[in-house]
Amino acid sequence: MIKAQLTGINLKPADIGFDFQSWRPGQLEIAERMLNTEKDIITLSAPTGFGKSVAVQIPGRLTLQRQLILTRTKQLQTQYERDGIIALYGRDNYACLNHKNYTAAQGVCRIGQPCRFFSEGCEYFDQKKIAIASQEATLNYSYFFLEANGPGQFTNYDWIVCDEGHSVPEELSKTFSIRIYFPDCRSFNVKVPRDKSLESLIHWARSNIMKARKRVWPTDPTDARFRIRAIEFERRLELLSMIDESERWVVDLADQSAIIRPIWPETLAGINLWPHSKKFIFCSATMNPAYTLPMLGVNPDRAENIEIDSTFPKEYRPIYILGQLYLNHKSDENVYRTWVKQIDDILALYPSHKGLIHTGNYQLANLLLLNSRNPHRLIGHTAETRQITLERFKQMDTNKVLVSPALTEGVDLPYDLCRFQIIAKVPYPNMLDKVWQARFAQDKNRAGRIYTQATIDQVVQATGRGMRAEDDYCETWIIDANIRRLLQYTAEFPRFFREAVRLV
Repeated sequence: MIKAQLTGINLKPADIGFDFQSWRPGQLEIAERMLNTEKDIITLSAPTGFGKSVAVQIPGRLTLQRQLILTRTKQLQTQYERDGIIALYGRDNYACLNHKNYTAAQGVCRIGQPCRFFSEGCEYFDQKKIAIASQEATLNYSYFFLEANGPGQFTNYDWIVCDEGHSVPEELSKTFSIRIYFPDCRSFNVKVPRDKSLESLIHWARSNIMKARKRVWPTDPTDARFRIRAIEFERRLELLSMIDESERWVVDLADQSAIIRPIWPETLAGINLWPHSKKFIFCSATMNPAYTLPMLGVNPDRAENIEIDSTFPKEYRPIYILGQLYLNHKSDENVYRTWVKQIDDILALYPSHKGLIHTGNYQLANLLLLNSRNPHRLIGHTAETRQITLERFKQMDTNKVLVSPALTEGVDLPYDLCRFQIIAKVPYPNMLDKVWQARFAQDKNRAGRIYTQATIDQVVQATGRGMRAEDDYCETWIIDANIRRLLQYTAEFPRFFREAVRLV
């Protein structure tokens, strides 16, 4: 095998299509290692500021091979689009030119009717054709899993880059969960099942697929929305009917719905991920191959595993650990009163700076907003207003502090946008969730390791929101003493996190 050499040859970013002047330390060395490994899976654990999104593009650009980059959010796709990569978003992001009130997700093409814009002129299909033909493209995970394993056009790549690679098991599970909304049944000529156990629901789906296909269409042939709902309902029945091992799935009943979710995602990965590329790169600040790869059905020894140290001085990104206050379901009013006071005391240390408080859930966020001594500084949001509140916060020049349970990942708040953070509650996954309950019931040791790692991932991700460059600085406080229990699993934290910890 001929080895590639990138260092010492005066390769400039502009030579392979980047618009910045110089490489960050280590980028070429890591790209060289990725090019030279004979292994077909590469994991890259690298902190904020290393430039992961650039490093993972270098192998594909140098070899002029087809490369697909998968992300979790539209915001991350947009970042890659700035590097000149073709981005294709979900249908809902494009207007339907055939009907002014529809998006491309509601167009007549969804129900098999001809559209004069299909061959040329449709914003969505034109962009899709460009993305398929491009050497480099970026999609979100859910879109990719459904398209590559449906129409089948996003496949046979030389490289697939999984950005925020630690999240791939979760993204697989989320994409292939099945939701049956029971009020839809009567609309589509199907009786609501009486027994809603998983085995009975599977039998019900198999018995009713043909009835759903004999649906009665509305008299108005332009009622595409009803027809799309019918097609989606039929598709979900088909997916449910295909489950042949019910012990691998759980069912949740809520809001007149049944949501059927996989317990372990490795079988899904074998079908819906691995067949679509020759090589895979998983990159994240919290990429622990010993956790992620087995969840995808792969032995970590099969991968080239790379961990990068932070180039940011640890003095600029300290993580202060307070250790007396344990938050859990048994916490009483006195505990929460002390919790609010500790947050207020930390806010007093930064009277002129903007900051971010991670609360773990909306209930705690509301508790803080209602009881803090600093209501004039605190800004909260709902699940629906998360993005618009974040953008509003970025535009503020004052000492406001954003209070959120939903900003631990995918958010950049550099320099004066965030000079301090408080992780007010260690973000453990919800143990009342049926998937976690089923995991612990089936394999307690494995589930325990995954549960711990999932929590560590969220803590580490949260600490990176405000420290984005070598000349930046951001101080993080963790006031939930449960962090001390997590720190017993020292080896599971990346080195750049461990070296910044300060016990107070």
